[in-house]
Amino acid sequence: MEVGDPTSDILEALNAGVWSVGVIIGSSEMGLSEQEFMALSNEEQQRVIEKTKHIFDETGAHYTIQTMQELPGIDRKN
Repeated sequence: MEVGDPTSDILEALNAGVWSVGVIIGSSEMGLSEQEFMALSNEEQQRVIEKTKHIFDETGAHYTIQTMQELPGIDRKN
């Protein structure tokens, strides 16, 4: 499994034949620091999360998570 935030990490995992997980909040794909993200309204945060998730999904990520705290909850059996 490879966990990362740029799409290049996802592509690298796919090319290696391993699971890929895109981490959304604070990612280079999001384009905002965690501090900048936290300063947004809830609606703006949700919009940025959805946009970044879409980028990871389109790249081929097996999973997307908002933060690293969600990583242990990924069920790799599916």
